[in-house]
Amino acid sequence: MSDVVSLELLLDRATEDAVRAEWSALADARMSSLAPHTSPSNRPHVTLLVRPTLSPLDAALLARIAATLPLAVTLGEPILFGDGDRRVFVRPVALTPELEELHRMLHAGVAVGEGPDRREVAGARGSQDVPLRASDRTGAFEGDDPPMDEDAPHTRPGEWTPHVTLARRLRVSDIPAARALVSGELHGRVTALRRWDAASKTVTELVG
Repeated sequence: MSDVVSLELLLDRATEDAVRAEWSALADARMSSLAPHTSPSNRPHVTLLVRPTLSPLDAALLARIAATLPLAVTLGEPILFGDGDRRVFVRPVALTPELEELHRMLHAGVAVGEGPDRREVAGARGSQDVPLRASDRTGAFEGDDPPMDEDAPHTRPGEWTPHVTLARRLRVSDIPAARALVSGELHGRVTALRRWDAASKTVTELVG
């Protein structure tokens, strides 16, 4: 994964277990799934923000976010992102007014431009500087390097597509079978906020 930082909402235990069961069902059927990724950081989540760099969040902002959680969510019938022979298979998350307000509040609290100076970051990367790319819509940039303080388009307010990923490389030929295994809605809650730093492969629990 590209060297980005993401802020993510985590699900309550029962809903997380239900999603993990769907990962396992896809894997058992020899289809693409997130189940084989056994790192402790690989948990079902809803991405709120993706950015190349991000300073620590203000304590007051974290307190406001904590006051909104837990928050009820509905994971809808699976849909597909992308094109070609491989697709991203996800459960969309219904964008309620409460969830949209939490997303807006977070982005307002970490306004574009608050991260490290672009020149410092570029200097630190030096000869290792490479374009940031994404293989799917779950959390990175596509194409050339974006500004160092710019959000991934699909996480910006007004453009956000909240979802929980089930598989990142589902073959088109497997779509009917995948839909037969994963259907209906899941009703649960988001209960915590975490930070994922791809460069260091570290997770920081922020709320919950």
